[in-house]
Amino acid sequence: MFIMKLLRRFDEDDSVRSILTKTASDLSKKLSKLTMNDSHKSYSNALKVLCQDSRIVTAITQLQSFYIADEPAPSIEKNTFLGPFFHISPLQPEITLEYFSKAKTMNPRMINTAQETLRMTSQAHQRDLLEIINLFVRASVFSRNKTLDWFAYVINSNEKRRALRPDPAILSTDGFLLNVTSVLDGLCTPFMDSTFSKIDKIDIDYLRRNPRINIKKETKL
Repeated sequence: MFIMKLLRRFDEDDSVRSILTKTASDLSKKLSKLTMNDSHKSYSNALKVLCQDSRIVTAITQLQSFYIADEPAPSIEKNTFLGPFFHISPLQPEITLEYFSKAKTMNPRMINTAQETLRMTSQAHQRDLLEIINLFVRASVFSRNKTLDWFAYVINSNEKRRALRPDPAILSTDGFLLNVTSVLDGLCTPFMDSTFSKIDKIDIDYLRRNPRINIKKETKL
């Protein structure tokens, strides 16, 4: 396989690192222009192949575009590396027009079929996202920290969503945040089983130290 041949030269040839990170970056940029109606899965699959090697994952998280600290909430899903992968969602306006443009004339069976199709597609994409993020958090300490920094920035940048009437113009889209929530829930699965047998693994003092999530304005009970 061509990628495997390149990886053999990864540590000794800087151009290989540049080629692979640019390939990953190009995947992200091209995906940012697509919707769930397009062939988005090939981009997720390609990234999963690239990220099988922890050195590539670490190199990707070192890209300037991976985590941009001053990126406005609405453009995080377009201009950061992971953003376009999380942007793909059945809540994109183009999807609504495609599946429900004539909702008033659709019978209940057609509506249910469309809803189920979108639900299954969304769940499959969220599984792909969780697989990708697991590769990022397990590749190295650096890549894990950068990935968590990205998630924290997404959450902190959207703090105004808790308002009674949030302004969508200054926030990330619902579909993007739904995917973020799904993946974060998935990351918690190993220590949040139904019997809470591993709940002791949660550091109850974390928020008292130097947390990534800003809770200064949150109501504390």
